[in-house]
Amino acid sequence: MNPKIATLSAGLVLGLVASQSLGLLGSGAPSIFAPAPMLLVYLLFFGVPFSLAIGMFVLLFWIWHPRLFAGAVDIPARTIVLAAVSTLLSVLAFVTGWQYAVEYQGHRYAVICLIVSALLFAMCAVSLWGARKNPSFRASLGAHTLLFAWLGSYALPYMGETP
Repeated sequence: MNPKIATLSAGLVLGLVASQSLGLLGSGAPSIFAPAPMLLVYLLFFGVPFSLAIGMFVLLFWIWHPRLFAGAVDIPARTIVLAAVSTLLSVLAFVTGWQYAVEYQGHRYAVICLIVSALLFAMCAVSLWGARKNPSFRASLGAHTLLFAWLGSYALPYMGETP
């Protein structure tokens, strides 16, 4: 596996995940299949165009651990910190936004977003743990890609009145 091509491809897949999460691939947002992640929605609120917001998200993935392009096998401590902080923010967002999500998007949306977020978080945690225990390029790239896929989708779904 060529690390440059694999890392580039992972970033492009994350661009598709972000596009779908913002509802650009057909379903509209916020919806169950397009949860409008706040990480990206905040950029849109500040007037950043959709394509630039998605590009910034992909670029963040690539610069988060640039040594992946060279086949790095490690999981940097900052990645663990990012996962931990994101988890805390996700829990806080669901606790504080639950009532708004139920009111504006519906109970089904809130429950499904919570379940999908919890499953993605669990997969991230297992993936990060496994990549630290048995380091390999594939494990590191997979763990980072999964973490960013969670961040760009269900970690902080939009909950509340849409502008």
